[in-house]
Amino acid sequence: MWATDASYFRVSGWGYHYMVTVMDDYSRSILAWKLQVDMTADSLIQVVQLAIDATGMTEVPLEDRTRLLSDNGSGYVSRAFRDYLNLVGIRHIRAAPYHPQTNGKLERYHQTVHLHQNVRTSDLSSVNRIGVIAYTSSGRAVLCTHNERLCAAHQKHFVEFFFGYGLDG
Repeated sequence: MWATDASYFRVSGWGYHYMVTVMDDYSRSILAWKLQVDMTADSLIQVVQLAIDATGMTEVPLEDRTRLLSDNGSGYVSRAFRDYLNLVGIRHIRAAPYHPQTNGKLERYHQTVHLHQNVRTSDLSSVNRIGVIAYTSSGRAVLCTHNERLCAAHQKHFVEFFFGYGLDG
């Protein structure tokens, strides 16, 4: 099963955006994430499609395809989003209204990113200990899940996105 959610962030130099994330519920790996300007069905579909492409879900037989857990946001309950999920063969599970605990792993992940969004350069090593940032062999910082596994679909430099500066300060 996959879980998806969006959270509102202030991105340094860009203004306010939604971070739309798709997480594998079992492994807690981030399959796809993207900063979007809104939460329309089209914006949500783009991120789910990134997760489908990253995992090769279209190669899985229809009866074995994953389910997608989401809240009841307007984009997730829209006809366009429902039609898209039917087209790609993914079943949709919606959480109970006003019960964010249903999607708790992803809610906690977004909370962790929010808590450490304004960290200074000198504090990056402490952030790394909780698993928000990890460093590749080339020294590039990348977004990780809270269980310290690298996400499958990171394409942007996390520190520059959320902290507003590069690793060199």
